[in-house]
Amino acid sequence: MDELRNILQDIKTRKYLESYAVLVISIIILILDILGNELTQSILNEAILAILSVLVYASILERREYVRATTRSRIEGISVFETKRNKLIPLPEQFDRAKKEITLLGVQLDMVVHQCLNLLQRKAEAGCKVRILMMSPQDENGDMNPNVKEFENRWQYLGLQAKLETNRDILEEWLASLPSSAKRRVEVRSYPNHPISNYLIIDQGESSGYVQVEPMAFYGIDPNDSPHYILRKVDDENFFRLHVDSFERLWKKSHALSVE
Repeated sequence: MDELRNILQDIKTRKYLESYAVLVISIIILILDILGNELTQSILNEAILAILSVLVYASILERREYVRATTRSRIEGISVFETKRNKLIPLPEQFDRAKKEITLLGVQLDMVVHQCLNLLQRKAEAGCKVRILMMSPQDENGDMNPNVKEFENRWQYLGLQAKLETNRDILEEWLASLPSSAKRRVEVRSYPNHPISNYLIIDQGESSGYVQVEPMAFYGIDPNDSPHYILRKVDDENFFRLHVDSFERLWKKSHALSVE
């Protein structure tokens, strides 16, 4: 059934139409040959047509996989746009790619906090600069941040206040525990503003730099339905810098987490 849905989706989006046309014609000829001339036609003809059908369908599968591979070319090909969060390239894989700098802007940063801190420490110890910017559970006066509740309602983030407080505490403990070889390269700050995008910027100063963006422009959707795009510096440096500069402005207005 999954393959049938893939075929229907290919046809609906007008992909590989010439291959599907050859496939259908081959199958029709094969069926007519078998039904019409069982005694007089050579079995070889049927075998050739059957093999042709298999080969054409195999080429469709190969081309479909090639498109997926190049679309998700792990930042080495063209820039990418995806409509679902589950198409995101895993964070550990992207962190591993970084040579000089990892910059993160998010809301509660669950995956970073619960799965990636050891990796980020290793990257920092290896000489990579790490900057993390998360939403603050408090406003500038130390009261509950009103933007948190608004964001919960807008993006179906249930229990966001508690998650922000928990993750902030974990990040503060992590910062305090870092060895000096890593601590001098790691900065973690928080912002009270209503977030408009999640950013992951890798090696912004290098020609290989890129930014992954999750716009938060859709009211009331499940976060897993969030689209995202990846923009390489070499594709459009001005557009790339627009994202970097936006992050830097928010970074300057943010506050460092307290570390004992």
